[in-house]
Amino acid sequence: MTIDARQFRSALGSFATGITIVTTRDPAGADVGLTVNSFNSVSLDPPMVLWSLAKKSRSRQAFIDAGQFAVHILSLDQSELATRFASPLPDRFAGLSLERSEGGMPLLRDCAARFQCKIISRYEGGDHDIFVGEVSAFENFGRPALVLQAGRYAVAVEKPERPLLNYGVASGDAGRNSITYLLARAYYQVQIAIRPELARRNLSETDYHMLTIVALNGPCTAAQVTDLIAVSGHQVSLADMQRLAHRQLLSLSEKEGADPIVQLTEAGRESMVRIAAMAKAIEEDAVTDLGYTEVDIFKQMLRKIIRRTRLPWQKDPLVSN
Repeated sequence: MTIDARQFRSALGSFATGITIVTTRDPAGADVGLTVNSFNSVSLDPPMVLWSLAKKSRSRQAFIDAGQFAVHILSLDQSELATRFASPLPDRFAGLSLERSEGGMPLLRDCAARFQCKIISRYEGGDHDIFVGEVSAFENFGRPALVLQAGRYAVAVEKPERPLLNYGVASGDAGRNSITYLLARAYYQVQIAIRPELARRNLSETDYHMLTIVALNGPCTAAQVTDLIAVSGHQVSLADMQRLAHRQLLSLSEKEGADPIVQLTEAGRESMVRIAAMAKAIEEDAVTDLGYTEVDIFKQMLRKIIRRTRLPWQKDPLVSN
């Protein structure tokens, strides 16, 4: 049976693996490191781990000569670091704040865990060398780990002991852990911070929603504004849009017998730019404790929830992709 290498690699990709960066220091004192997802444990007593390296790798001889290596299990916000150490850069360590082992090996910060090892065996495994190391020191930082599956970065999420369907409002703490409650509370707590600015501009939250919809979607019909804002639970009419037009924040191109086209005026655009800058600062503060990967995954999950719960008549280009 002939094995297709590409299909074989794709099949292996269905197995989710952690992502590591393995580092060492060559005899000349230069730091060496690369991204590896073949890391695995071998033994608990004595503590031993292994990883594999392509024989054609430029780093191969450095690891053989050094006789030691450090394995860093990357945390979920270190995907950019994984990409850096997988790229053919002249100095992958440039600009990084490093620690050093007693043997001088470069140690990366902010990872999920890291292990310092001495090489005790090296085996041939086809087109790879398998390095087996005895762990001399290790640190577990308790951060969520980055995962690779099907060639893409992912995050391992703990599976709840009970199905989410068992969580109901009547169950006390479980009700406070429901998606509906958490989304609503997060929204209102973030929204509170922007209310003083809206009051200063004599804008209600409904006014703000109308201006935001037109700002994000560009010129649209009054009916489209009404439909899009209905998602928030607010109800608006043509009279509400005309009121903002009277304040020169919106313009309505009204033609007899046709649905008016609504768009921002220059004054409306200036107001939204200022409010948007404040909203962005509030959002960045709200996600301070989240890494880049967490924020991106959170946005993806919200889009999926929006698509799944959208009613048939709702057409929202903001979540169409």
